[in-house]
Amino acid sequence: MGLYDLSGLLVVGISSRALFELADEDKVFNTKGLQSFIDCQREREDQVLRPGAAFALVKGLLELNSESDRPKVEVILMSKNHPDVSLRVFNSIDAHGLRMTRAALTGGAPLGPYLAAFKVGLFLSQSAGDVQSAANQGVAAGLIYSPPPELQAAPGQIKIAFDGDCVIFSNEAQKIYEENGIEAFCQYERANARKELPDGPFAKVLRFLCEAQSPDPATSRVRIALVTDRNMPAHERVIRTLRAWNVRIDEAFFLGGIPKTDVLKAFGANMFFDDKKEYCDLAAEKVPTSLVLQPTIPANAEVLIRLARSNDVKPEQRFLLICKTHLKRDFPSSEDDLKEWYRLNIRDWPEASQSSFLDEFEQSVAATPSGSARRAANSGEDTSTNRLFGFLDNLALKYQPTSEDPR
Repeated sequence: MGLYDLSGLLVVGISSRALFELADEDKVFNTKGLQSFIDCQREREDQVLRPGAAFALVKGLLELNSESDRPKVEVILMSKNHPDVSLRVFNSIDAHGLRMTRAALTGGAPLGPYLAAFKVGLFLSQSAGDVQSAANQGVAAGLIYSPPPELQAAPGQIKIAFDGDCVIFSNEAQKIYEENGIEAFCQYERANARKELPDGPFAKVLRFLCEAQSPDPATSRVRIALVTDRNMPAHERVIRTLRAWNVRIDEAFFLGGIPKTDVLKAFGANMFFDDKKEYCDLAAEKVPTSLVLQPTIPANAEVLIRLARSNDVKPEQRFLLICKTHLKRDFPSSEDDLKEWYRLNIRDWPEASQSSFLDEFEQSVAATPSGSARRAANSGEDTSTNRLFGFLDNLALKYQPTSEDPR
């Protein structure tokens, strides 16, 4: 078998819970534990799973491959499940006729380190930690909601709706609004109406979809809508930016605060991408919905962490790098105290115990924006550094080896 080149493709990484409806199985896992979940999946191996929230999107994207000799899309199942319990998912993929042939099954390990290896450009999951990790690496990443009660079957035409700012465009204009209010935002947009908006996290995905459109919108397999809170006079910059990008938006709705839900339902969206949780909460009742997460650490920080592990950097250096990733500008003033904490608490642990501690610490940092961690008891002044020390103390108690612990 020759080498398969993923370059030039839209590579979609998707979790089993985003692709299929697994609410009952999740309930088993959450109430009865891992072994009961494993037993449940084995017992139901021949029962085909129902489509989940992202099923229609995936099916529609895969069908784009039938329009040319060379594939356009590669969809890879990316799951933290153990391979032994994944047969049911594979059987369901086959039963539904999804042309998916590749998978990454990590047996509980984080998925983040494998995104670059598979050249993932779009990652969809119901795991907030995994989605945040993808966003931190510059991948277009969406946290998939549970499917709406009336989930539509996969259509012949795939319909995708995007919010504007912080999704297909950057957060440049959004910051003006948040910091200075609506009047300042409108003035800023008027003054910059002919200045192209910078790319947002889903700009590359939008460009790919537009390249896959047929010239005739009526026969195209892909139909795209922009559903944004912007209205006049903030519409002009959007239209000029899309024109500069040479992309075709089939439908645009400048709502200016009008609820998006009914518009999305009328459009028949197979997936809606928005960065506002309040909008996603409402939209998810009517259409498949994905919450777009923004990076919370520098785009190369997770890459540096992975390089640290792969090059056998000492555990203390990895520990400090994760701390630096979380604290950012507050790190230099805390570095000596963090080194002392490491020396007093975990330096002398067995290697396996330190590794487990650092793995969970890294995952927690990826899923928690700086400064938003819960305040720990007795942590003193409520600063990001004190909250971090409180978290570290609790995590150390979890992994502290005992005389009976072989780790």
